[in-house]
Amino acid sequence: MGAGMSLVMTEIGAVIGIASAMVPGIVIGALGLLMAAVNYPIYKRILGARKKKYRAEILSLSDKIANA
Repeated sequence: MGAGMSLVMTEIGAVIGIASAMVPGIVIGALGLLMAAVNYPIYKRILGARKKKYRAEILSLSDKIANA
């Protein structure tokens, strides 16, 4: 998202040879936004799976610590 925003808001596009950086900047920014939006559900799924996988071990260790 940052690269797209930089193209739209600054003169970087002109420096690298892009005559009108508005459209490429918006496209790059939208792709970055889409990637960020897709990332959260993937993270939640992985986190849930790992919590389920290690739940018994964590509870066992916490019981050991609490009863020590």
